[in-house]
Amino acid sequence: MTEVESRAAGYVWQLLRFAKASPRSESCFLHTLQNAGYVLAITEDSRILIQIDTADKLEITDSRGLVIPPGNADAPRLVVLSNQSIEQTLFPGITDPSGPAGMTVGERWVVLDGLAFASPRFAKKYWSEVTFCRHCAKDLPIRVTENGCLLGIALLYGWEEEEEAQSRLIQIARVFGSSDMLPETAQDIESLAWSDFTHGLLGARPTLDNWSFANHLKSLAAPAAASVLVLGSYRVDSAIEEAAAALRGLGYTPILLRDAPDLPFQTNTEKFLAGVMCSAFVVVVDTEPSGHLSELTHLLDLRLRPVLVLRHKMDPSSWFPEDRIKTDPLFRVAAMPAFSPQSIAGLTAWARTEMEQRVKDLNGINHWRSRASS
Repeated sequence: MTEVESRAAGYVWQLLRFAKASPRSESCFLHTLQNAGYVLAITEDSRILIQIDTADKLEITDSRGLVIPPGNADAPRLVVLSNQSIEQTLFPGITDPSGPAGMTVGERWVVLDGLAFASPRFAKKYWSEVTFCRHCAKDLPIRVTENGCLLGIALLYGWEEEEEAQSRLIQIARVFGSSDMLPETAQDIESLAWSDFTHGLLGARPTLDNWSFANHLKSLAAPAAASVLVLGSYRVDSAIEEAAAALRGLGYTPILLRDAPDLPFQTNTEKFLAGVMCSAFVVVVDTEPSGHLSELTHLLDLRLRPVLVLRHKMDPSSWFPEDRIKTDPLFRVAAMPAFSPQSIAGLTAWARTEMEQRVKDLNGINHWRSRASS
């Protein structure tokens, strides 16, 4: 690998490093970096092309015509070629790489994101079938001069080959009009990669209109006041579903953790705590041993919400936490043959009173709260 090719590789590894530190994304720029299969580096005279693609978008063959297998996100396949036409690599449908170009890049910092190009013949013959391409006035869509640099992201190109329409998506392409445009020191290469990375991130994340963390928390207030986390055994649905139906009869929305999605980075305990935080109180259906016994321990330790422990008979499914449950004023235990809105109404009224008193206490302590909420 030559010194220039080594600098080009260093630039790519910096981009990949930044991408690994970012949230997973489906945007073309981040998705390509986070799932890179190939890195193609071409030097032509003093010019440089760096192309990064996922395995499903780029297929590279060796001198014998055999496909070079892609790498993976941790180690994409680096293919270095020299004295190969940069223009014909990017735009295989062109007839004359030295001819006039539809767009000339002669500036140091140019970013093209999400544009579509087509050869004149392609645009003329297939315009009605492939409306995403816009006519390019010249055979060659883009040329980068020796004083120019181009960062291309999600560039669509259409051309005709053997009387058939062809198209390709250029996911990420970095063209340096001369090797002098590519920094030499590791620090400058990192700075260039960071600049390109921030350019690529622009518009990468879909946003909700007028979304803010504060408004999101406010939007949870009303649903949480009417939501109740229901814990218990899922092996026999009848008891936990019976309790959930009783809560619905009183106007509550029961939350069952089995129905909630699992975030990839979330533990079971975190999922349980998220359910607690989005509930007015918690109902534990203690009819047989299950994971709720572990959850009861967390509820006893953290004391975040009033807890109703419902049983069909007075004996608990495990005696071990029973002394703590019955001596904690934030817990109520009740046994009844069947759970119904009528049979649990007194218990839910107690839980509601506990929460309303907590709201008053917190508003009295936290003076910045504008008003109490129930």
